[in-house]
Amino acid sequence: MDTISSLRQDIVSACRILSQKKLVEGFGHVSARIPNTKLFLLTPRIGLALVEESDLLTLNFRGKVVEGHRQPPSEAWLHTAIMKSQPRVGAVTRIHARVANIFSVTDHKLEPVHNHGSFFAGGVPVYAKPDLISSEALGGEVSAASLKPS
Repeated sequence: MDTISSLRQDIVSACRILSQKKLVEGFGHVSARIPNTKLFLLTPRIGLALVEESDLLTLNFRGKVVEGHRQPPSEAWLHTAIMKSQPRVGAVTRIHARVANIFSVTDHKLEPVHNHGSFFAGGVPVYAKPDLISSEALGGEVSAASLKPS
């Protein structure tokens, strides 16, 4: 199986798992970098539980859909900015988990409590603006914020 087919299957599987575990309820999206290109796959503006491989979009690092027939999510710039500026990142998931939302209303510094979170040593990066990431500039701000701990 080729890399793109495998990535497509992985994204759909991630969508099913996120939906089943109630980490998304209606909205959210998943993207995955296509290795050795300046392209990535992204779920469209539909509920993740409904996503099929044929629905996936291919975007370039300028935020343009180069393949696919569905509408991209408003927050496509979030994925675009991270994929463009952080080459080590292979995938991005934006979720609306109620448990994560609880932490969004506190000023308490988030620290990892298990060795599985060791890549967050120093604190979990936090983007303080509540804005919908619907522009290239806001996407860049989120990407920059994700590089530094809170």
